[in-house]
Amino acid sequence: AKSMFDSPPSQYRHPSSTDGMFGSSFMDMISMRAIMHAMELKVVEKTEQVERLNVELSNCRAEIGRLQNTSRAEVLFTAANKSILDDDDEETASSSEPSERKEDQFIMDQ
Repeated sequence: AKSMFDSPPSQYRHPSSTDGMFGSSFMDMISMRAIMHAMELKVVEKTEQVERLNVELSNCRAEIGRLQNTSRAEVLFTAANKSILDDDDEETASSSEPSERKEDQFIMDQ
């Protein structure tokens, strides 16, 4: 009976043991290392790309926040001295007769 310690499988043998200097298992190992190295480079490249995109995304989110705050501040600033009814009065004033405007003003004053 052959023990597992007698002879390692061919993929674990030293390349010069049976296949010569550049045997198939040795070449497979070299090609696997090359493939692994290429994959490592791709992972590094993708990681750098993800980091750049995260920075760009955070900058865009910050800009959106600034724009939203600016537009809210402008709305609050322009509406600070106005009543909610002021916009309605301006619209009705331009489309109605002067007598109707006086009636609306009288109702609002009460």
